[in-house]
Amino acid sequence: MRRTRPITAREKVAPVMLLCGLLVSCSGGEKSGVIRSQQSHEQIPVTQRSPATHEQSLPEGLHQGVTSSYGLRAAILKPQHHAETTSITVKPDKKKPPPPSPEMIFRSKLRKADAAFAAMDYEKAEHLYRSLLVGSPEKAELHWKLARLYISTGESLPRSASLERRQWFDKAIQHARQSVRLDETCGRCHTWLAAALGVHADDLGAKEKIRNANTIKTELERALALDPKDDIAWSILGSFNREIAGIGWVERMVANAFLGEVPKGSYEEAERMFLKAIALNPDIIRHHYELGLLYREQKRYTEALRVFRIALTKPLQMKSDIQRKENMRSMTEKLSGLP
Repeated sequence: MRRTRPITAREKVAPVMLLCGLLVSCSGGEKSGVIRSQQSHEQIPVTQRSPATHEQSLPEGLHQGVTSSYGLRAAILKPQHHAETTSITVKPDKKKPPPPSPEMIFRSKLRKADAAFAAMDYEKAEHLYRSLLVGSPEKAELHWKLARLYISTGESLPRSASLERRQWFDKAIQHARQSVRLDETCGRCHTWLAAALGVHADDLGAKEKIRNANTIKTELERALALDPKDDIAWSILGSFNREIAGIGWVERMVANAFLGEVPKGSYEEAERMFLKAIALNPDIIRHHYELGLLYREQKRYTEALRVFRIALTKPLQMKSDIQRKENMRSMTEKLSGLP
């Protein structure tokens, strides 16, 4: 009978130690550790390696499993690398401003045209106004501003250029009438229609003035009903009263008989209206100029001279102001020599 040697404590725990060593080696790191047997109290050194290092050192297929010499199978699992979770705070985009509306674009371009007019660059201003008119023919504002431009252009020419002046005034009347057709509630439309009719009549004589007198007065009254602070309307109405007051009684009788009733007008009303216009906008040369003409007609030469001198200090705002200043310089020299 074969005699069997008793298994020592070390031999009993050896398979377990092998399995533990393999498992520890798969847990990652290059740390060295010790596994202590509870039975033998012997220390078995164990080296811990990183997963990548360990796998590279194992034969192909060993990661699927390892069988010890004692028949024990140790499962070696590949370590799972979990991607780090990064907290990203997404800031909301700043709210983009809405695209400009067609009206905003129109207003922006109109400001450029107005700036060109204020700079007395009438060629550029006319081009900009007309380019806007192509896309917005229904805008009454464009029409009265073109009428204003054409009136100022015509008035800046000497009276000897009557044919050219009339052409500008005809264009002004055309656009002013269109502005009123488009918007009856536009005060400036009525103002510049009256202005266009007035300057046009000046070049055609007294009969044309009388024929258009009632229409001019009606347009100015409408303008002031819509906007009582329209200084241009007050100024033109003052000129209207001055012109009517200057018509002699014979002319008035003839006009009443053949041209219709001539509206009433007086120098007193004219003066009141010019002063009203100056109070509303003291920097407009025309207001002072027309008041000075009124005083000169009334032979109030000292007052006329004072008003002309004030007007000569005002800045140019329209091309027609250039001609007015030339006229006032000439009249100032003549009035200065009078007692």
